[in-house]
Amino acid sequence: MLKVVGGKRDIPSGSFIALQPNGLYCRFSSVVECLTHINMTAEDYMNNFTGTVNDAEEAEDILNNYVRSFSAVKGLTTTRNMAPAEWKRTMTHVTLPKNSIFVYPKVL
Repeated sequence: MLKVVGGKRDIPSGSFIALQPNGLYCRFSSVVECLTHINMTAEDYMNNFTGTVNDAEEAEDILNNYVRSFSAVKGLTTTRNMAPAEWKRTMTHVTLPKNSIFVYPKVL
């Protein structure tokens, strides 16, 4: 949950996994304030596709207990490291059906 403190957003440190509108997963980084991975399947994440989990058990725990809604990504993304046109293109790709031939590559 976002809250306003002293006029600034309370941005979580590190990163989190969110469920995209198309049912796949993405990774948001608060360091760059934008998405770093999109269109991951659960298997991609379980196989440490992002390079950020220690083992499959940790990845499974994150997917089962700590996945955030995509609205959190929308609320925290800035244009410091992702241009507005890139954000718009990414938003198109995270809403395309999982089996679309136009699904954007997983790593941004």
